Amino acid sequence: MEESKKTGGFSKDRPKRKRPPRVNVNFGKKVKLEVCHHVYCMGDGAKYSYKRLQNELNLKDGETTEDGKVTIDKCGCLGHCKKGPNIKLTYTEENKEEVLEHMNAFKVGDMIKQYKDGRKK
Repeated sequence: MEESKKTGGFSKDRPKRKRPPRVNVNFGKKVKLEVCHHVYCMGDGAKYSYKRLQNELNLKDGETTEDGKVTIDKCGCLGHCKKGPNIKLTYTEENKEEVLEHMNAFKVGDMIKQYKDGRKK
């Protein structure tokens, strides 16, 4: 009998799934995080990413944290539909923008942890 039949078709020594790389955001500057709420990103879980931002930072639409560093809001399509959910990150002091792709609730949690760890220092 073949090895694959003994193990139910799965290889015992298959590689473990790696966790996606950490998102690096410079929270030393004022940032605005806008979560795409277009159909495709919503289907990929943007609603949960946005809820996590709201709950962990205790903010509502368009509000800013007490230290004035982070503002969250919703936005329309960012043009990266196949890589959603997407978040537009704007460094407001520099007027510099970038799109963070594949920002599921877990990655958003990592990003928030990075912000909170930076606040404690």
